[in-house]
Amino acid sequence: MLYWKEHETDNFCGKCKVLRWKESCQVNFELTEKKIEQKVPAKILRHFPLIPRLQRLFMYSNTVKSMRWHEEERSKDGKMRHLADGEAWKDFDRLHLGFFFFFFFFFFFFFFFFFFFFLSFFFLFFLKNF
Repeated sequence: MLYWKEHETDNFCGKCKVLRWKESCQVNFELTEKKIEQKVPAKILRHFPLIPRLQRLFMYSNTVKSMRWHEEERSKDGKMRHLADGEAWKDFDRLHLGFFFFFFFFFFFFFFFFFFFFLSFFFLFFLKNF
């Protein structure tokens, strides 16, 4: 359960009635010599947005070239020279052939959408001032 919006002040889970906070967390500050009870959450959810990270990753042509090396430039003479020459990697490539095309279609679609959106917004704003 996420303690957010209407559940921000809840102390118990609405579904399983588990306490939101860890039991009896006390911190002793040496300067004031008072015990102050602080509420420490029992579980923490951390979110790492994937799309901005992938956009930053593929922003530079050198990075893209390095990430595609195993498909475009490795020697395919049947000898094991890299992990990409192993059977597991080859099976993954065979099973997920469309993954590469789907990912780049998705990435370029959003890139061009935002590019034209901001470009049109800029021209509307620019032409309004004249």
